[in-house]
Amino acid sequence: MKFSMGTSPSDIYLTADTGSTLVWMQCKPCKRCYNTKYAMFDPRKSSTYRNITCYARKCGLVDDQKPPGQSPEFCKKFATRRCTYRVEYGDTSSSEGVLAKETIALTFRTGKVITLKDSHWVWAFEP
Repeated sequence: MKFSMGTSPSDIYLTADTGSTLVWMQCKPCKRCYNTKYAMFDPRKSSTYRNITCYARKCGLVDDQKPPGQSPEFCKKFATRRCTYRVEYGDTSSSEGVLAKETIALTFRTGKVITLKDSHWVWAFEP
């Protein structure tokens, strides 16, 4: 299945991680990304990418928030007010970034395309 993200669409390759409740992908700009032979998604080139604010109910669904709970005081203190997260794994690797929504398209071998607008994803870019 082909997986495309954004408007104009970019083909994306994902790795399934069964050791976490969080599904994330690397995107640009990225300060400390893991090496990959595939191009990273650049949300600045998409007209449909939107950050989720820390006030949004969806932000409360991210288990590994930074800081935990992202209280209204946290939202008021930081100008960006994005829903951020940080997760650390047992092998000492980690990921941090933001929760955002984006349009994705799934293309099946039959040629059928399913488009999901405002799909919520976690974007790792090490802010």
